[in-house]
Amino acid sequence: MSSLPLGSEQAGVAPAVCVVRSELVSALQAQGAHGQRALSLLLDSAQIMNAPAVFQAPYEVAQSCLRGALDSVLKIAGEDFPGLRSATEAVTKAAGAVAVAWRHRGGVEAGDLDVLVGAVDQLRAEQENRGGVRTRQIGHLVLEQTRQEMGLAETEAARRWSAFYSAASGVLHGSSSGASEARHQFYDVTAAMEHLFLGLPERADRLRELARLDAPVEQDADEVARMTDPRAGVYFFQAAVSGRWLDLLPLSRLLPEEQRWPAGQYLRRLLADEPERVCAWVEENLDAVCARGPGALSQAVGVVSETGMAACALLAGLVRAQPERFVLIRVADWARDVPVAERTGLWVRVLEGIVRARTFTAHESWESGQVLRELVDTAHPGGRLRTGKDRLGVIIRSALADVLADHLNDESAGLQAELVNELGTITLTDPPRVIVVTLMRAVLDLALAEAQLGVPVGQRLRGVHGKLPATEHRARLVAVHLTESWPHDSQRAEAAAEWWRTAVDAAREVGGGTWPSADLADFLALLDAHCPQELRAQLEAALGEGLGAPPDVAQMRAWADAFPGPVPRRWRVVRRLSPVLPEPVRGPWEPVLALLEEKYGAPPGRPEPVVRTTSWVEAYGGLSVEVFSARVQADGAVAAVAALAAARVADDDDDADADADRAGLLGELVAQDLQAWAVDPAAVAAAAARPVLQAAYFNALHHAAGKGMLDPGVLGALAEAAFAFRPREADGPQAVQLQLVISNLLHRAWDSGASLGAVEADAVAWLRDLVTGWSTPRLGTSSPLGMATTAPGGSALLSLTAWGGPVRGAHRGRSA
Repeated sequence: MSSLPLGSEQAGVAPAVCVVRSELVSALQAQGAHGQRALSLLLDSAQIMNAPAVFQAPYEVAQSCLRGALDSVLKIAGEDFPGLRSATEAVTKAAGAVAVAWRHRGGVEAGDLDVLVGAVDQLRAEQENRGGVRTRQIGHLVLEQTRQEMGLAETEAARRWSAFYSAASGVLHGSSSGASEARHQFYDVTAAMEHLFLGLPERADRLRELARLDAPVEQDADEVARMTDPRAGVYFFQAAVSGRWLDLLPLSRLLPEEQRWPAGQYLRRLLADEPERVCAWVEENLDAVCARGPGALSQAVGVVSETGMAACALLAGLVRAQPERFVLIRVADWARDVPVAERTGLWVRVLEGIVRARTFTAHESWESGQVLRELVDTAHPGGRLRTGKDRLGVIIRSALADVLADHLNDESAGLQAELVNELGTITLTDPPRVIVVTLMRAVLDLALAEAQLGVPVGQRLRGVHGKLPATEHRARLVAVHLTESWPHDSQRAEAAAEWWRTAVDAAREVGGGTWPSADLADFLALLDAHCPQELRAQLEAALGEGLGAPPDVAQMRAWADAFPGPVPRRWRVVRRLSPVLPEPVRGPWEPVLALLEEKYGAPPGRPEPVVRTTSWVEAYGGLSVEVFSARVQADGAVAAVAALAAARVADDDDDADADADRAGLLGELVAQDLQAWAVDPAAVAAAAARPVLQAAYFNALHHAAGKGMLDPGVLGALAEAAFAFRPREADGPQAVQLQLVISNLLHRAWDSGASLGAVEADAVAWLRDLVTGWSTPRLGTSSPLGMATTAPGGSALLSLTAWGGPVRGAHRGRSA
C-alpha cells in the first residue's frame, strides 16, 4: 500500500489522496480485533474521501468512520479508567447512601458525608478536565508500547485525542463537514496513531530529519509537540541543533519536570553560543518552572549555573525569591565554579543571600562553611591585597559582618555563640553545626588575613564596628581578633600603637554577655602581660568601666540569704574572668569573689565550657538541649521554661507537633536537675502556660519521685501546685493528659503520707467528678472501652483509694 511520509499531516494544503501508511497497517493489525476494526474504518474513511462522488454525504460518513476508528483504538486500552462518567456514578451512589441514612435514621454519619464530599470533589475535577478518561487511556497504551510513562509534554499531546474524538462525534451527531475539514481530521488521526503505535526505529529517520533542521517552521514544531512517545522526545532533543526551537516549541515540551527534563540537553548545547539567551528564557518562564515542583526548579538552576557569570543576575534573584535548600545548594556549587578573576560584587551578593537563608544554614553546615570559605579566599586571593578601584575585599568584609549581624538578631543564635568557649578551635574546613559560630570564624579569618597583609586594624575591623551593635558578641570578636593579630601588629611600631588604642577601647566592653569565654580571658591575659606601663592605668580604668561597680554589702547579704538561686550576671562574669584580671581591677570585687568561692569553690584558671557536651541535638524539632540547659543555669528554671514555651520549632509546621517537641525537651531538662526544678513548681507551671508543657513538667517530677530521686518532703507542695493548674474541662488530649498527671501526683503524695491542707477537700471532690464522668455510659461513640482506657477517671479512682486508705482513713475518721 502506498504511504505518506511521517509528518505529512503538517502540510499547509491537504493532499488530494488519503492513504494509510503500510507501517501503521502492520501496527494496527498487531493490536488484535480492536486494532483490525480501527484499521478497517480508517481504510473506509480514506476510500470515501478519495472517491467522494459515490456517496451522498461523503465527508460526514468519513468522519463517522474516523469516530469508530478512535473508539476502537481506545478500547484496546480498556474502559476501566476514572473519568466524568465514573465520577458522576460515584456522586450518585454516595448521595443515595446519604438519602437512605437520613430517611431511616433521621441523621447522617460523618463517614457517609466524607464519602459524598470526596465524590463531589472528584466530579468537579473531572468536569474541569474534560476528556481526562481518554488521556488516561492513551497513557496506558503508551506505557504498554514503550514501557515508559508519559511526561507532562506527552500528556499534553495525548489531550489532542479528546479534540479528535469531540470533532468526529459532533459530525456523527448532526454537524456538517466539508472536504478540507474531513481530510485534515483524517491526517491528524492517522498521524496520532503513528505516534502511538510505531516504534522508534520506524520513526528515527523523520526524528533525525527534524532535529537537523537549521530553520524549522511552525509546522515542524507542531509535529514535535504531538509526540506521545517519551522516547521520541528524548531522541529528538539529543540531536536538535537549531536555536529556533526555543521560540517555536510549546512550553510543555521545553520545561523541566519534577524528575526528568528531555529538553535539558538541548538547552545545554545552546549555552555554548547563547548563554544570555538561555538565562533570559529561564528567567522569563521561572513561574512556570516553579509550578512544576522543586525538582524542576533544581534542574533549571543546574542548567543555567553552567553559564558562569552570565547567570549571576538570574541566580541572585532566585536566591531572594526561592530560598529553598535544593536551589541554594545548586547555586553554591555554581559560585565555587566561577573563576576568581571573574567574581564581582553581584557574585558576593548571591553568596550573601545563601548564608542569610536559615533554611540552608540550619541543615547544610558543611556547605555553609564552604560558601564562607570562598568569600574569605576571594577577598584577597593568593595573598594579594586588593587595592585602588578593586574594592571586592572591602565588599566581602562588609557583607560578612552584615550577615553575622543578621544572624545574631536571633536570640537563640546568640546563645549558641556564647556556648562556644574558644573560637580559635573553629575552622571553615570542618565547620560546626551552628552557622553563627561559622560566620564569626569567617569574619575573624578575613580580618587575620588582612592583618598579615598590613591592613590597619581600624580598617579591617570597620565592618564589625559598623554592622554589629555594641554587644558582647562584637566585644568578643574584637578581642579574639586582637589576640590573633598581636604577633603581626606588634612587629611594627605604627601598627602596635593603633592596636593598643583599639585594645583599650575593647577593654571597656568585656563586661557583657552571660558566660565569658576562654578566648576573652586569653585577650585579658595578653593585655596584662604586654601592656606598656604608660597605658596600664588607662587600661585598668577601661576594664573597671566595662565590668561595672561591685555590689554593696546589703546586696550580697540578700543573695546569700536567698541561696541557692541564680548568680547575678555581672558577678558571674567577674568570677570567671578573675584569674586574669589585674589586681587593681579585681580588688573591689574581692568580697563578692570570696562569697562565691565559699558557695561554689575557686574558679578555674581559665573559663571552662558552660556545656561540656559537643554533640548537636537534633531531636525536639531542632531545639537544643545545650542552649536551654545553659539558660537554666544562668536565669533559673522559670525563665528557661518561659523561653521554651515561646521558642520557635523550625522542623514542625503543626502547633501540636511543636508542643510535643517542647514537652520532650522540658522532660529532659527537669531530669538534669530535679531539685532545682522542684523549688517553685507553681511559678514554673505558670511560665509553661500550656497544658501540654505543664503535664510534661509535673510528669517528669512524678517519675523522679517514683524512682526515689526526689525528696518525699516536697510531694505535698508539688501536688498542691499541680492541682492549682487543673483544667476546668477536658477539652482536647492535652488537657486530659494534664488531668491524668495531676491525679497520679495526688496518688503519690497521699501514698507518702503528705497532706494538701486546705485544698485537699477540693482535690477529693475533683477526683470524684472525674470518676463519675468516667463511669457514665458512653452512648455517643462506637468504642466506649477505648475512650475509657484513655480517660483519667481510672487513675482518679486509684487516687481516691490512696486518699481513703487504712492508714490515712484512721486520721480522718468517717468524715470522708
